[in-house]
Amino acid sequence: MDATGAYHLKQLVRHLQAQQVRILLSGVGEEVQGELEKSGFHKLVDKSNILANIQEAIYKSREILSLKSQGM
Repeated sequence: MDATGAYHLKQLVRHLQAQQVRILLSGVGEEVQGELEKSGFHKLVDKSNILANIQEAIYKSREILSLKSQGM
């Protein structure tokens, strides 16, 4: 991912967050992680929501939905 890609991803995330959409990323490689960090992406999406693989993302999604159903 280059700087333009990071910029557009940040714009998309801002748009989705304005609509109360929770963002999780899955399978982000080290090189892309580095570009995201340089772009300040982690100010928008907490590192705990950037997951190594789809299984972790599914687990995190279920965790979020469980907390939401409990009113948290």
